[in-house]
Amino acid sequence: EVFDDDWYGSNSPNNENHVVDTGRWAFTKVKTDAWHYSNITNPYGLLRSPWNTNPVPYVMRSNHTEGSFADGYASLPSCSSFADELGSSLANVLNALNGELHGPVHIMIS
Repeated sequence: EVFDDDWYGSNSPNNENHVVDTGRWAFTKVKTDAWHYSNITNPYGLLRSPWNTNPVPYVMRSNHTEGSFADGYASLPSCSSFADELGSSLANVLNALNGELHGPVHIMIS
């Protein structure tokens, strides 16, 4: 139920800019002219990551990155992936939690 369109909206809205247009977060604006609010803005002064150069001032979602579905991931991290890392050093476990065991989850469910 929480992943239905009426809560978070579509995971890939069917409009030109992929603006979330359904659900609780429909047409949520991103802070504009944020240069004096935060040191982290995009080139258009929107309060978002500096590498996000999209000028559209709304929350957006898409399940494709540069034309690739789910950024190329085919599945969520598996139990065996976790088990493989648990047998190594703590540093390797923490590195994997920050990367391969965690990152794909954000991409696959967004």
